[in-house]
Amino acid sequence: MVGWYRGEDDKITNGGDNDYFVIKTNNKLNKNLSLGFFSILTNLDEDTTSASDAYDADYYYLGVNGKFNKGNLFGNCDAIYQGGEIDFENAGIEDLDRAAWLGDLTLGYKVTDKFKLSVNFLYVSGDDNPNDGDAENFDSIDVDVKIGTIFFKDTILADCDRTISDAPYFMDKGLINYAVQGEYQINKKNNLRAAVRYLTTAEDLELKPNEADNDLGYEFDLWYTYNLNKHVDLRIDAAYLVAGDGADHLAASDDYESSNIYKIASGIKIQF
Repeated sequence: MVGWYRGEDDKITNGGDNDYFVIKTNNKLNKNLSLGFFSILTNLDEDTTSASDAYDADYYYLGVNGKFNKGNLFGNCDAIYQGGEIDFENAGIEDLDRAAWLGDLTLGYKVTDKFKLSVNFLYVSGDDNPNDGDAENFDSIDVDVKIGTIFFKDTILADCDRTISDAPYFMDKGLINYAVQGEYQINKKNNLRAAVRYLTTAEDLELKPNEADNDLGYEFDLWYTYNLNKHVDLRIDAAYLVAGDGADHLAASDDYESSNIYKIASGIKIQF
């Protein structure tokens, strides 16, 4: 596939156009293994930072993805490198070189035809020094990965745009996810999925005075789906976060102390 996309949003840019040029290919190497490659070149129009400094950016993404399935073993992986430049209009502000990456790996085993277990590791790079001329934090166009429901989009609420982060990282500090996952097809109508994960940022959060930490905590996730018919699913998802010290930095108040968080959501998904 070769594509060209142009997006305009007066609320984001200063009325200009953002261009994206895409090349993508998928190859089935054999009955057990498939491998894909893609490249995205972006030409972004002028925008402003939170400090009202004007800049424009040119990025490129180089990616590879693979899927493996043989017998009871299965797995998939994604790796994306992002490069490019951020050019400021103000000559007194140093331009930045973008050099960041994302890696996502899942390995699993089918215990039975109805029950499978897997482990997942996700790394999204963060920037450890905002003053060194390098932007080492990954800047996503749109990356949907399954990394829980407390902070991210693996929830029925994602369809309502009700998640803390739309991208798989926090600000410019990236993300690391370690997870053990299970899925059980109880019968034709009922499906259950669960995960236990440990979350950290790739670089320390420093949103509290004279403190730094990257420990977001342990998260326990549960999803249940009842298939009413081919068009309608009834869904419930729940999660509990044993918050780490790094979660303090995401709170609005410097006086906030870590407390555990839970969430329960339910909904009906209709598709045609």
